[in-house]
Formats: sequence, structure tokens, C-alpha cells
Amino acid sequence: MLLTLGGLLLALSEFTRLGWQHPLVLGGAVAFVVGLPLFVLRERRAAHPVVDMSLFREPSFAFGTLASFLNAVARMGMVFLVALYFQAVRGDDPVQAGLKVLPLAVAALCASVVSGFLQRRFSARTLAVAGAATTSCGLAVMMAVMSTTMPYPAVATGLVLIGLGSGIFLPSNNTAILDGLPSNRLGIVNAMRLMLQNTGNVVGTGMVLSILVAPLPAALHQQVFAGTLGLLSGEAVGQLVTGYRWALGTMAAVSVLTVLTCLARRKAT
Repeated sequence: MLLTLGGLLLALSEFTRLGWQHPLVLGGAVAFVVGLPLFVLRERRAAHPVVDMSLFREPSFAFGTLASFLNAVARMGMVFLVALYFQAVRGDDPVQAGLKVLPLAVAALCASVVSGFLQRRFSARTLAVAGAATTSCGLAVMMAVMSTTMPYPAVATGLVLIGLGSGIFLPSNNTAILDGLPSNRLGIVNAMRLMLQNTGNVVGTGMVLSILVAPLPAALHQQVFAGTLGLLSGEAVGQLVTGYRWALGTMAAVSVLTVLTCLARRKAT
């Protein structure tokens, strides 16, 4: 599994700099494509598997963990992306940029507290759909207003929507996954959920960063990650904003897939 996931991350991280035909990128992609089926086959035949594949026969678990993975891919890079935007495009220092991302964290904290009370009136599956849809709206707002001069209130609105959606989705989806399971399966199910969610975090970050710098020459990628691109070239900043639109559009599309996955779970169960 380590080689499989490592190969995927290598390919995602380096294809914009080296191109898909580079041996390093091809090798990472091949490691993932070949390694994943072999890992699944090995786990299905093992007497005591690390990942119990039989759990995926249960629609609630299969759709729930897929939704958890997709949600992690869609939202994980937001804090980094927005902080990087204010440094690389607006020229803010790290402290100023960090403070401007705070609405997301505050909204997520408040929503996660309220989520428990909402589950007394609405089902966890319904709240998971609502949370994922709210995250999608926040990402769509960010993509729509993205520019070199976008007003901060619009940014804050998008961040609050993403935070509220995440704060509602995560506890509700976790409850939906674990609901009705026998007590002797809760540990392994929760461990697998966390594994796939963390995998989504890693994959999402690698994917978004690669898309972000795709419109820029490879020589400027380091300046983007250092937050100093705005000091070098106005044209490069415009290219970076284009990359932001691509990255946010991709994240919004993945978030919509999360909503569809949650809806499919409701129909299947």
C-alpha cells in the first residue's frame, strides 16, 4: 500500500514540472495502477487482512467511506491555497494570510458543535448531504470570485460556507457509517474510515498543488510555494490566478461527487 500510494503521489506532484512522459512520473503511475489491484487481491486472500474488503459489500460503509475520501480530497487544500493566495498574489506576510483563513476554522468548529443537536431532528444521512452541498457552494463561490483583486468579504463568505459544510458533514457522515454496526466491528470500521480519509487528504493536497501551478513555467513553481511570486511578474500572477480557478473548479467537481455519493447511499440503504 505504501508503494502504491507513494507512486500516485509522485505522479501527481511531478507531472506538471516534468510531464507525463518523464520516467519518474510514468514509474509512479505504473506503481499505482499495478500495485492497487495486487494489494486488493492480497487483502482478499489474507486470513487476517489489514483492510477487510468484505466490509465494502455493505452499501452504508462503501458509500460512506467513499464520500469521506472525496470530501477530504475536495476540502483539504483550502487553508493552504487561500493562505498562499494572499502571500503570492496580494503580497501579505504569513501572519496576515493566516488570519484571513480563520473564518473557515471558526465556522467548522461552530458547525461541528451544532451538528450533534441537529442529528436529534434530522437523520445523519440527510445532514451529510446538506454538509457536502454547502461545501460545494463555498468552493463555487471561491471559484466565481477568484481574481487578483477579489474582495475579502467574498473570500470570507466562501470560507465560511466551506467551514460550515465540513463541520456538518464530518460528524454526520461518521455517524451514518457506524450506525447499526455490531460493536465488534466498530474498531476496524473506524480505522478504515480514518485511513481512507487521511489518504484523501494527502491525494487532494498533491492533486490541487499540481493543478495550481500547471499554467506557470516550471522555473516559477518554487516562487509560488515560497509565496514570493507577486514580487517577480504581473503576468505570472495572472497565470497563477488561472491555476487557482482550475484547482477550485476541480475541488468543486469532487465535492459535487461527494453529494452524489451521499444521495446514492440514501437510496441503497
